[in-house]
Amino acid sequence: MRITARPSCLLGLTVLFTASLASAQTIDTGTPPVGTNPPIFPFGRATAVSWGTLGQSFLVPLGGPTLLDAFTFWFRDNLGTNDTPYYAYIFDWDPTTRRTGSDFLFRSAAQNYTGVSGPTAVTFSTGGLDLVGGQSYIAVLSSVEFPAAPVGLRPGVIVSSHWPNDVYTDGMSYTRPGGSGLATLTSNAWGLLGGTGTDLAFRASFASAPPPPTVTPEPGTAALMGTGILGLALAARRRRR
Repeated sequence: MRITARPSCLLGLTVLFTASLASAQTIDTGTPPVGTNPPIFPFGRATAVSWGTLGQSFLVPLGGPTLLDAFTFWFRDNLGTNDTPYYAYIFDWDPTTRRTGSDFLFRSAAQNYTGVSGPTAVTFSTGGLDLVGGQSYIAVLSSVEFPAAPVGLRPGVIVSSHWPNDVYTDGMSYTRPGGSGLATLTSNAWGLLGGTGTDLAFRASFASAPPPPTVTPEPGTAALMGTGILGLALAARRRRR
């Protein structure tokens, strides 16, 4: 069977494709240069009673798409002696008090990281998390929900302030040391990573909600509808006479 697309259908597809391109945006704090091994900040279980956690805050721009499709961190670890279990999270974030919201907005499936010496992009799909333009959030990596995680900070996230394209000004990196359990992340203020604040190598991809589908009648259908309406009008006129 041969299927021929009508010009009107092709035009509609073109408009939809163009709109989809215009309805996406990315926050990018800086991608590690190829062939380099920049410094890292580790996370995981620091000691038997202390877990290290990393977070990168970001601001959802006003006037743009607000559905968070995915976010990415760049990992590196020269040791690679233990697998490190962890979750990735998204929380509300208050940059003034350096505190998260009371519960996460997103938590990934359980992850397991094995050391890789070169920069490795690890992406977490959120399925279109509906955020608010002009609001701050924080993307978090932590093992606090894994009390049996191996002792020793293993994986690290690359710091993006060590090459020229670190130009992101609407967020900063933070750390939250402490005991195990999710409440550790939400109960107290976080500290600036490295004591001074910087950015982790981080990317967030946003899209707009798809528009509701519209149905355009085929020309023959539209003509038939017009004829029916005209017939009803003539019948009503005869009854009035």
